[in-house]
Amino acid sequence: MDKVITIIIPLRLSEFVFEGEERLKRIINNIPSDLFDVLIVDYGTVAPYKEKLQKFNSFQHVTVHSVSLESDAPFSIGEARDIGSQYARTPIILFHDVDFICTSNMYKKINVEVEARKMIEEHTNDFFCVPVAFLNEDESNTFVKDYAYMSNALFDNEMQQKLLTKSKSICDFIVYGSSAIVVNRYHYLRLGGHSRDFYGHGAEDYDVLHRLAKSRKKAPRPYAYYKDTKSNLILE
Repeated sequence: MDKVITIIIPLRLSEFVFEGEERLKRIINNIPSDLFDVLIVDYGTVAPYKEKLQKFNSFQHVTVHSVSLESDAPFSIGEARDIGSQYARTPIILFHDVDFICTSNMYKKINVEVEARKMIEEHTNDFFCVPVAFLNEDESNTFVKDYAYMSNALFDNEMQQKLLTKSKSICDFIVYGSSAIVVNRYHYLRLGGHSRDFYGHGAEDYDVLHRLAKSRKKAPRPYAYYKDTKSNLILE
């Protein structure tokens, strides 16, 4: 079976990325190699971290693409994602930050969701975001300790139940419109990807999500849609 999804991981590995190499290894080990390609976009990593990053080329389903930059060029996660979307070789792409992690079973569910939505040929303008739960420190440590059990399908169900019943005690917040965007690669490139007005990391995906949502209308826009506030429910 041909793979249909490339997971694009943009990063600049350095001493400032907490456990960057270890986290990247955990992510790759959880991604089913028979279903996904992984494209790591190295956006300006320097020695000795560049050599560490190149070692991930040894994984059969992983490719590291290095971007040549000026030494003082700021990190632009949006541009790194766009570069990855150009070099990917599958019809569907998934943006995946290095501080995200999910189970092997969840990746399989994402693959099924793509097939169910017929995003490859029929509904090419469809897209979805994978919700991300930002666990608190204690729960994050527990989650990492349970890493060995992540291949068990029950692990997902247990985690979902914890989030539904104990979210306030284990989770700082949940982002439903996350940057983990799953989209048809050709449609994404046709829309122009991320705006070059954004650089760094933070809110860089708001604009591209707006354009993606505009091309795939499913519901009325919320009140005060264009107002730059955290909650559109706030009335003045």
